[in-house]
Amino acid sequence: MRSLRLCVSSRGLVNRCLVNRRLVNRVCLSLFLLLVCWSGTGWCGVEEIPVLYKGRFRPLEAQARIASTTPNQQLHNAPLALPTKRLSSASWLALTAKNMTEANPTPYPDVEWGKIRKAYSSNNMDELATLLVANYANHLAGKPYQYAEGKALYYPTMGQMSAEGFYYKLPLLLIVALLYCLSLLFFAFPKTRRFATLIFLIAFLSHTFYLALRCYILSRPPVSNMFESVLYVPWTAALLALVLRYTFFKSNLLLFCASLANSVIFAILLVTKLYLEMENVQAVLDSQYWLIIHVLMIVGSYGVFLLCGALGHAYLAVRWIKKRHTKACDLLSKAILQTMYIGTALLIPGTILGGVWAAQSWGRFWDWDPKESWAFISSCTYLLFIHAYTFKKISKNTLAIGSIVGLAAITFTWYGVNYILGTGMHSYGFSSGGEGFYYAFLGAEALLIAAAALLRKSPQSQ
Repeated sequence: MRSLRLCVSSRGLVNRCLVNRRLVNRVCLSLFLLLVCWSGTGWCGVEEIPVLYKGRFRPLEAQARIASTTPNQQLHNAPLALPTKRLSSASWLALTAKNMTEANPTPYPDVEWGKIRKAYSSNNMDELATLLVANYANHLAGKPYQYAEGKALYYPTMGQMSAEGFYYKLPLLLIVALLYCLSLLFFAFPKTRRFATLIFLIAFLSHTFYLALRCYILSRPPVSNMFESVLYVPWTAALLALVLRYTFFKSNLLLFCASLANSVIFAILLVTKLYLEMENVQAVLDSQYWLIIHVLMIVGSYGVFLLCGALGHAYLAVRWIKKRHTKACDLLSKAILQTMYIGTALLIPGTILGGVWAAQSWGRFWDWDPKESWAFISSCTYLLFIHAYTFKKISKNTLAIGSIVGLAAITFTWYGVNYILGTGMHSYGFSSGGEGFYYAFLGAEALLIAAAALLRKSPQSQ
């Protein structure tokens, strides 16, 4: 009888594993089919024709995707141009009949120029595309075209041109968003939790590839505008969640909170359609050193505090559901404190280094600019709760509330100063849109804090 029960139990376990494996296989197959259907046809010479658009050289494939057309259609409408021999000014001649009848104005050999003129005059667009790509690859790709003090601008290499075409060819943003949402869904059901970590890891690797691709194409860190920072912040949150999961806490609660936070961020990104084309970095930010040292630290701290806020929400949710203090609450409170430490250790030095950069660029270290002021307010907010909890002046429940208050402050530093206040020296980041979403977020957080305050006097929260 005992052997029969063991056999039935083993068979049930095997069946559950097979069902879960089939589910994962179906998900992977669906994603693969999505990639295939989106990518469409293969590459051709037309797609890699260099186009000068808004001060950046990009492949015709990217320009076609931006204009919602095909490369062949865009070939007749795109601002095609020919390079001149004055490469230092990056001045290109429009590809028109007038310019095609003149003597060779390009840095290409006269033989190649003759072939280009012949293909253009005979309206042989395929041959013209092949010649433009080949001559660009042989004579311009990767070479400097503009010099400044201590730096230079370079024509993109053919690898960068192909990578940018690939970037616009696949829905990488949608794929990463779906993977984070899928990991969140799998964490919600006990039978699929064993696969949730794997899917989260795949989502993080896809996210890393997405950012690395932008870095390679633009030859700079991906933090020079709001869209890039919105991509980088959840990546930082996911990275920290993985590090803490496999070093200190050994719990998937951190991955669940990171997948929840990242799913929300990507959902907002998709709903608001904050899709910016790849663009040259603005002059005030044109410093690889400070982009890496200052901006990556500051924006990285936003990601740490995003995870901290998600952990705070999870803590309050567990306390509300269980009506008592549990082991999960202990773990979450410790994780909240650790993320506050890490985030503050990035935010404060990053702010000080920003003052050093400001002294070099604007001639002053600190001027209580709105961005500087709110970075100071955010730092003080987190320091207040860290010290109050360390000296046992507040409970774990209040510490969780503090993570949410701090998240509200840091989001205003990140978004509010640029999109709501719109004043100060940091004008390169100013824009508008999404105010309604942000006000709704602040209202919901205020209601949550008010509800959570009712738990503060509970002896189990001490």
